[in-house]
Amino acid sequence: MNDVKSVELSIEFLNLQGVAAKNKDNNELSYVIVLYEQILSSNKWKEVHRIKNDPSSRDLIFIEKYVIKHFVKEIQPLKFDVLQNSRQQQSTESLIGTGYCQLGEIFKQKGERLEIDLETQSQADKIIVKAEELSTSKNILNLLWKADNLDTMFSVMRSTKPCMLFYRINEDQTSTVCHKMEGSKGLNPLSSWKFEGKVKMKTLCNNDQHRQLKIEIHGFAKEEENTLIGEFETTVARLLRDDERAKFYKCIHPERRYNKRNQHSGLIEKKRAHIDEVKVFEDYLNSGLQLKFAVAIDFTKSNGDPKKPSSWHYIDPHKPNQYKQVIQVFGKLMENYDVENEFYAYGFGAKVGNPGKISHDFPLNLQSKNPVCFGVHNLIEAYEACVKEVQFHEPTSFSPVIEKIRELALKNPKHYYILLMITDGVITDMQATREIIVKVATLPISIVIVGVGNEDFTNMNELDGDHIRVTHDGYKAVRDIVQFVNLQDYIFGSYNEVISEVRLQDEMMFEVPGQVEAYMEKNGNFANQSSGGDLNTF
Repeated sequence: MNDVKSVELSIEFLNLQGVAAKNKDNNELSYVIVLYEQILSSNKWKEVHRIKNDPSSRDLIFIEKYVIKHFVKEIQPLKFDVLQNSRQQQSTESLIGTGYCQLGEIFKQKGERLEIDLETQSQADKIIVKAEELSTSKNILNLLWKADNLDTMFSVMRSTKPCMLFYRINEDQTSTVCHKMEGSKGLNPLSSWKFEGKVKMKTLCNNDQHRQLKIEIHGFAKEEENTLIGEFETTVARLLRDDERAKFYKCIHPERRYNKRNQHSGLIEKKRAHIDEVKVFEDYLNSGLQLKFAVAIDFTKSNGDPKKPSSWHYIDPHKPNQYKQVIQVFGKLMENYDVENEFYAYGFGAKVGNPGKISHDFPLNLQSKNPVCFGVHNLIEAYEACVKEVQFHEPTSFSPVIEKIRELALKNPKHYYILLMITDGVITDMQATREIIVKVATLPISIVIVGVGNEDFTNMNELDGDHIRVTHDGYKAVRDIVQFVNLQDYIFGSYNEVISEVRLQDEMMFEVPGQVEAYMEKNGNFANQSSGGDLNTF
C-alpha cells in the first residue's frame, strides 16, 4: 500500500445564505477559499493554496481545485477560510467563516464528500469538500467543438462570449465542475461558435475514459445573470471514436428535455478530439535518464561551536543532530534512484587546511581531486570527520557550490543533478545566487534547500520560484528549480527529532519530478545543453 497519495479537493458552497444573497445582489463581489494544513511540530496553520470562484458565473462555482498529499497513516488536520472581497478592490478581504476537518474524514464519507459547518454568525452556513485520489497520468485531451444554431434568446448583440463548463460525474451521481472552455465566433457569427482548448485527462476524468461527463453551455449577457443554454453528456471514450454517433450532440435545456416542439437549443459538433501523451517523471527514469545527487553543508560560525551541545553541528553519540538527520533522510531516498550510490559532497563557509583559507565549495571528504562519497554511510562519516577538521567561519555563500554543480552538468550532459543544500542561516550572496540560479535553470539541475535551526528563513522564498520566478538583471529563470524546506516544520520540540520521515522525504522531493518533466519536455534529447548556463543565450 502506498502511504503517500496525491489527492484533489473540490469545494462547493452549501446553504451559505449570506454569500448567496450578496452575490445575487452584487456582481462586484468575489470569493476566495484558503486551505491550510497544520504543522504537526507546532500546531500552527500553514497556507497551502487559495482558490477563487469563477468571476463570470453567478453560481459561485470553483473550477480550480486544491491538490495536496494524503499521508494515509497520519492525521492531517485541515482548515478552510471563506473570504469575500470586491473585484474592484482585490486587496480588501473580509472573513465570512472558517471550517475544520481531518483529511481522512472525507474519505470515510459516502461519495467521499464531507459537509463542513462554518464558524459564522449563521448556523446554516456550510461548505462541501469532495476528495478524490488522482491518477499519475499527465496526458492531455485536445478538443475542438462547433456549436450551430444556439438558442435565439442568446443574442450576439446583447451577450458576451458563451462558454462550456465540464462536469465529471461521481460514483454517487453528484457532479464536480472541473474545466471551463471559452467560445469564439465561428464562420456565421449570428449562429455559429467554436470552442477550442486542451484539458488534462487527470482534471477531466481522472484518466478514466469511460467516466460520464456533463457539458453545459452558458451565455453571459452583459449586466445580467448568466443563461444556461443547454447541456449534453458524453465520455472521453465516446469522443475519441470516429463514428457519426460520437460526432454530434444535441444541446438540451433541462426544462425543455420533454418538450417535443423545441427539444434542443443548438447542435454541437465534435470537430477534433485526440489525446496528447505527456511523459511523467517515472517515464523518463524508465527510458534511461540517470539522476545524480550532490550535498552541500553549511559550516559557518552561526552554527555555533561544534564542541558544545548548543551547536547545530554537535556530534552526540546517542542521537543525530539536525544536519545528520537531513543527510540520512535525503540519502535513503536518493539511494532508490542511483544504483551507484554516488554523492558529490561539499562544504561551504569554513577555513580548510593549514594555513586555513575560507572556502565555499570544498570537498566534504577533504580530497581535492575526488569529492564523491559512496553511499549514505560514507557520506555521514565524511560529514562527522569534517566537523572536527575544518574551522567554522563566514560568510554564508551559496553561489560557489552551485557553480560546481553547473560545471558537472556541462561536463556530463546526460545526467540530471539534484543538489541538496543544508544551511542554518540567511545567505549573504543573494544577488550572486539569483544570478547563478537564472543561469543553471537552462541545465538539468534542481536545488533543494533545507533550513535547520531556528533562523528566520523568509528570504528563501525569493529563491523558491513557486509564485514569482527568480530574476536577475532583467533576466528571468526559464523554469523553477528551487524547493525550500524548513526543517522546523518537521521537528518535535525539545526532542529535536523528525516527526515524520515520510513527510520530510516527500516535501524535499515534492517539486523535483515536475522540474525534471519541465526540463525534459524542452530538452528531452539533451541536444540544447552544450552551451547552457549563459545569460546571453536567453
